[in-house]
Amino acid sequence: MKNDNFLKLGDVIHVTKGHKVQTKVPKHFTGGTHKGDFSLVESVVTVDGDFEYLRGSYIVIEATMAGGAIGSTVDSSYPDGWRVTCESVKDRREISFYQSGCFNCVNEEINVIGKAERVWTIVPN
Repeated sequence: MKNDNFLKLGDVIHVTKGHKVQTKVPKHFTGGTHKGDFSLVESVVTVDGDFEYLRGSYIVIEATMAGGAIGSTVDSSYPDGWRVTCESVKDRREISFYQSGCFNCVNEEINVIGKAERVWTIVPN
């Protein structure tokens, strides 16, 4: 993927069924022995089924090269990828994913549906 296709701060995107994202979800849905534990944990999930509620429009609030690591051997090292953090326009929920790299939540094809601009207002004391 070419760098000019990477998402940028302020891009508005639509997350749909099948996208993989990292977000906080109830531990109950992460499998294993967590049945009945509804405390929130960071997890990678596919937007579908129990996670259908994650579909919708998001604003990119951060986009940067990140996440790589140097392992103990050359084969266990991997480079940074283009990491995108977004906030939902409806409930301020945060999700993140990568657009490149060797990660378990890579979404290379995300279409920009608009642009958002952050505006600061100075209120006198």
